[in-house]
Amino acid sequence: MTEQVEYDTALILMCKRPDAGTSKQRVARTAGNDIAQALAGRLLDCALADLSRWRGPTAIAIADGTDSGWAQSMAEHHVVLGQKDGNLGERIESVTRQATDLAPRQILIGMDAPTLNHRYLMQIARALQVSDLAFGHAEDGGVVAMGCNGSWPSLRELSWSTPQLGAQLGEAAVANGQTVSWFSPLPDIDHQDQFEAIAEALRSDLRPTRQALRQWLLQQTRAAVRAHSQTI
Repeated sequence: MTEQVEYDTALILMCKRPDAGTSKQRVARTAGNDIAQALAGRLLDCALADLSRWRGPTAIAIADGTDSGWAQSMAEHHVVLGQKDGNLGERIESVTRQATDLAPRQILIGMDAPTLNHRYLMQIARALQVSDLAFGHAEDGGVVAMGCNGSWPSLRELSWSTPQLGAQLGEAAVANGQTVSWFSPLPDIDHQDQFEAIAEALRSDLRPTRQALRQWLLQQTRAAVRAHSQTI
């Protein structure tokens, strides 16, 4: 039976439309814009599947307001929110303020952590019953999910997209007098050389979007090995 905490917690996907030239630029540096865009599309499919599984309120928070029509076309029962201007911390703060009308607690996820699953998200939702904040560690030092029960500490000055982010979030919460729960690290995917490891991590994950991503990652890995062998 679905727990009440799921209904009382909004799950929000922070995302932007997959686009050659702007998506997954650290992947694009080695693999090219087309592969980076294709990866972003498959990661988006995974994140949308997680949103559709959630029984409580759900929302898609788009980075570019001109993409509202695109977001509405795939939103199903999800609310579409706009991210305000500013750095990622400012945008998270603005999205959370909008989402308080959906539920008293919110969990924010991105598109980069395909091993994230419903059980992990439920752990965060339960933690928010007793903690002000709850975070899922990323293996690279960042976070894969951010849960809020009330308000955030100031997020504007943090080092987003760096290995220091997780530690800074914890320090900001303590300085603000807030309690925090942390959950075990999951991998996110930022570089082409992670493709094979992520595919292996998804080996036993039977969710269709994850298996589709895994097969695509393996194809790209084999193609990269062939291309490399032809140059030596």
